[in-house]
Amino acid sequence: MKPPRDPKKPFRPRPPGQGPRPPWKGGPRPDRPGWKPGPKPEGQGPSQGARPEWKPRPPYKGGPRPDRPEWKPRPPFKGGPRPDRAEWKPRPKPEGQGPSQPGAPRPERPPYQGGARPDRPAWKPRPPFKPGDRPAGKPSSRDTSWQQSSAYYDKSVGEGGNFYHQTVVLPGLTRMLRLGDTERVKLLDLACGQGVLARSLPATVDYWGVDLSESLVAAARKHDPRPTRRYEVADACKPLPFEESGFSHVVCMLAIQNVENPAALVANAAARLAPGGRFVLVLNHPCFRIPKQTSWEVDERRWVRFRRVDRYLSRMRAAIVMNPGLGAASAETWSFHAPLSDIFTWFKDAGLLVEGLEEWVSNKRSEGPAAVMENRARAEFPLFLALAALKKP
Repeated sequence: MKPPRDPKKPFRPRPPGQGPRPPWKGGPRPDRPGWKPGPKPEGQGPSQGARPEWKPRPPYKGGPRPDRPEWKPRPPFKGGPRPDRAEWKPRPKPEGQGPSQPGAPRPERPPYQGGARPDRPAWKPRPPFKPGDRPAGKPSSRDTSWQQSSAYYDKSVGEGGNFYHQTVVLPGLTRMLRLGDTERVKLLDLACGQGVLARSLPATVDYWGVDLSESLVAAARKHDPRPTRRYEVADACKPLPFEESGFSHVVCMLAIQNVENPAALVANAAARLAPGGRFVLVLNHPCFRIPKQTSWEVDERRWVRFRRVDRYLSRMRAAIVMNPGLGAASAETWSFHAPLSDIFTWFKDAGLLVEGLEEWVSNKRSEGPAAVMENRARAEFPLFLALAALKKP
């Protein structure tokens, strides 16, 4: 037997020109002619040659077993006493969890067949569901404008927009607006925020911006004082405080998810559009970016990153902490979710015909051991949804 290598002795590599040692596949070894496999201890099986007496056991398909004539399958347990275990009794349950002894059977509840319920006199059936008529919950008593968060939001967006504004949203929105197809562009921006869209448009565009936050409108006027830019403090879901109409384009960019009555905003957009005018809506993707209902998870067995969706069809609202670093001192905003079926219903009711739909993914790239998994997930699950619609002539 070859003695173990001395750990203090340096490892001697194979001589040059011999290359790596080929894997051993059994049988004689050309590089070691005198080698023979050593015998194994008793009980561990033969080490010389094959095992002619061994054969694989055929799979069991039910019925009697030739190799075990005395064996019989156990009959399925159907409740009650067990003949094969006469001493067995069901384990008693703790108090309040229901009877477990045969002498005290649980009363059966009759099946509900509609109408009043004698066991619950105060109960009333829920009205039947109708598409497009999902209640969004009780109206919020909080201010849904971003007045409280205006300073933080203006700083985070900046003069030219954040990373996604510059690389994904504004280029895609400009493409879908098709401004070059219109001789005189007259554009209304609903829920315009601090005017990041206005600053990306040519000076020849006649621009009107509307937002409910006085601070954001003041920031928009400060950032872009050009005479073709007009800003108004107003609720985009209510009648606007100016008579101007006949807009060739209306936009709502990344704001409708913060609006409590989005159907009214879409109707307002259609009312101010000229016949044949274009409305472009950009929002966080309603299938994959639902506040507190979607998240990233990893299947470690398959090494796949996927998007988890807990709820989708229900109309929901959630309070969002604007600046988590401030903790409880941070201002809150509201986010409202609606499924795609509701969004298309708003367009139909407003007389808008959807002409185009685009889904935009993140263009960020990961590095490191999980880069392949993370980059593949980013390319599959879009961040934003964009809809372009025309007003019926």
